[in-house]
Amino acid sequence: TWIGHQIKTSAVKSAATIAAAYVESILTAQLREYTSGGGIGSETYAALDRMFVEGPLRRKVVRFKLWDPDGHILYSNDHNSSDHGQVGRRFAVEGLLAAAFAGDVQSRISDLDEPDNASERAHWSELIEVYVPLRNGANGKVTAVAEFYHSMENLGREIRAAKQRSWL
Repeated sequence: TWIGHQIKTSAVKSAATIAAAYVESILTAQLREYTSGGGIGSETYAALDRMFVEGPLRRKVVRFKLWDPDGHILYSNDHNSSDHGQVGRRFAVEGLLAAAFAGDVQSRISDLDEPDNASERAHWSELIEVYVPLRNGANGKVTAVAEFYHSMENLGREIRAAKQRSWL
């Protein structure tokens, strides 16, 4: 049981670290115009839609949200569609989101119990939840956090195979 838990924790952390680095490198270029306290422009919305709704990340990232430090959702896609229904809504900055605003990448397997995850609960029982702090290039201050959900399908197979190998 302990080894199984360690395998699962390690696999999630590894997958989240790789995905976070990839997403951060993509978003840094897209969010140059954004400064803390302001919104994002229509060009940035369109670019994010091209990445998460139409582009290569649509098969991997099932939900993406961009948060400002006050807990407002600046951008949100919904299951590979450009429905921005959560944009502008405000939620408490706590837990993993608060830790990401403090500067640390956060990840876990989520059972989607937060209030802002109602639409995800309708389609999945669990997803990998990752929070990536996005820094201002000039001073390194975290100005936004990217939250995204990654399917457990491939990782779940890898975790089961690693557990079976450990039992053998």
